Amino acid sequence: MATRQAEEFDNYFYRQLQETMDGDDLEDLDAGELLYYCKMLLRPELRRHFPSAVEEKESARFHNALRTFAFIEHEQERPLLMFDNSIMSSGKSGFLLTDKHLYIKGASTIAWKNVEHIECGSNHITVNKQRISLTWSVLNSEDIRAVEQLLEFCCVALLAYAAQTSESGSYEEFLAEDRVIIGNEEEAVAYSSRLLASFADSEWSRHVYGLSNDPKAIKKMQQAIESYAQLQPGEIPLIVYDNTAFGSAKDGCMITNQRICIRNPFSKPKSFSYDAVSLIELKGMSKELFVNGFEVSLTMLSSDSAKLKFCAMLNRARNDLAGANVQQDSKPGAQSGGFSHADFARSLLEKSILSNDLARNLFLYGDGPKSDKKFQSACTSYASLQPGEIPLILFDDTAFGSAKQGLLLSSEALYVRNMMAQGVRFRWSDIHSIEIRGMLTKELYVNNYKVDPTLLSSNESKIQLCELLNEALSGLAGVRR
Repeated sequence: MATRQAEEFDNYFYRQLQETMDGDDLEDLDAGELLYYCKMLLRPELRRHFPSAVEEKESARFHNALRTFAFIEHEQERPLLMFDNSIMSSGKSGFLLTDKHLYIKGASTIAWKNVEHIECGSNHITVNKQRISLTWSVLNSEDIRAVEQLLEFCCVALLAYAAQTSESGSYEEFLAEDRVIIGNEEEAVAYSSRLLASFADSEWSRHVYGLSNDPKAIKKMQQAIESYAQLQPGEIPLIVYDNTAFGSAKDGCMITNQRICIRNPFSKPKSFSYDAVSLIELKGMSKELFVNGFEVSLTMLSSDSAKLKFCAMLNRARNDLAGANVQQDSKPGAQSGGFSHADFARSLLEKSILSNDLARNLFLYGDGPKSDKKFQSACTSYASLQPGEIPLILFDDTAFGSAKQGLLLSSEALYVRNMMAQGVRFRWSDIHSIEIRGMLTKELYVNNYKVDPTLLSSNESKIQLCELLNEALSGLAGVRR
């Protein structure tokens, strides 16, 4: 729907405006004025349910909507029109339109850029998969059809307004320009702080934490990661909700730059990438939270307000971050002062002369599905990457290719796991020696810790691995982070 051309647009409001207004006058209208004129095209009984932001007398209804369900970014967007579905015309129920989003009672939010489908039913409108109830008895089938046409017009018209003022070189770039790219910990801290500032509820203080230097928040994040949100390469945690009574954070919900991770009490972990999320909503009188139909337990949040704001925050994160990962250098060229980790890792393998038994077990991150699967296995097994840490090279020391033991080199550290042993992490800046010991049988040591690569039977291969690690140490230990 976002790419629909005006000349193909068969819409009641578009036709009426074209017929009743001069083209130059129509172009001079701003978005708020345009939607006010659309409102005036409705029949009087329906019109009174659509307060416009240009009408000063309607400010109270807008204030109530913004306070109860439409949690907009005040500096980034402006309210234009709303449908008031409340019994006393208070503005506390219905939906609200801004220049960027459609906000729906129940804390659901849909960006105009993401609208794919609008359809009317007997007493409701469905936008994408989100059902919007229209319960007023004055709404007959013609009224509901008019609301559907109004939403279709808003989607096309508001995107056209935004595209005209955008500095993007193409429409595709315009559609992608609001995506939030989070590539390092500093950006993650700033974004999570912004989310909390926009949505924080008084009931959240002991249960919802953003990424920061606060020791309590760090501990909660670590506990959640260990329990149900093992980070994938390049993944950075943003917000964690602790759903436990005693603060262990082993159950709850974590928002990262890539996905929503969930663990309900006595259940297996579940996660949804933002691109796969089609619906985040509250259901029922008790305001139960659902992501793609999967219930997220919010036991520690008792008030409707706290649940509404948490749902709204998830929707904001989904709208901001969906599609963002495709714009990141996922192979994994994070730049730091002009230094490319991806290029450095590739050059290490290309310039080294490696024996067959070493070369066939070395893998470069981002070098295809097989490589990615091995990195994922190693990260789950022994290499728990820290926020913003970039995996680079992996040595798989397993006979059947599971990659659950071996070595993983990242931008920050060297991870080692020998057979029948726990994983060990050495920060590059803390390594003082990587060396070969022994006369007849060569053994590899890192800071006096023996690294035992069982698949390297020859002394030559062990020496080559030692040289590779020392090259990595020289290149990574002094990189500014």
